[in-house]
Amino acid sequence: AQPWQYHHPNFELAHDLQAAGHRIGVLSNAPDDLRDRFLSNLPVEVHWDAIVVSGEVGMRKPDPQIFEHAAEEIGVPPEHCFFIDDLEENVLGAQAIGMGGYHFTRNNYRALRIALRAAGIDS
Repeated sequence: AQPWQYHHPNFELAHDLQAAGHRIGVLSNAPDDLRDRFLSNLPVEVHWDAIVVSGEVGMRKPDPQIFEHAAEEIGVPPEHCFFIDDLEENVLGAQAIGMGGYHFTRNNYRALRIALRAAGIDS
């Protein structure tokens, strides 16, 4: 099993955020040879406004440049982005360029929603 199968995004939350008018993207450190397998694990119920895979762009989280690239891809300035990841160092990389961020762990869905509300993001 791949790591993203264990620490996957809260897809219900992604759907709710999208329904509330927010743009939704995915940023993955998947290598190029696992890109298709990674993408096949994303739910089709959510329309992803941007999907950035490190194996395609030659950068990896937590490098701040990949977060800048992701913000450009989704069409939102970094300071208007909120990045969620299961690794704290990746969240710190996003925060280094002005993004909001949250270190997500498997059992803190409720805390994540509270953090989003505190950041002014309705879902």
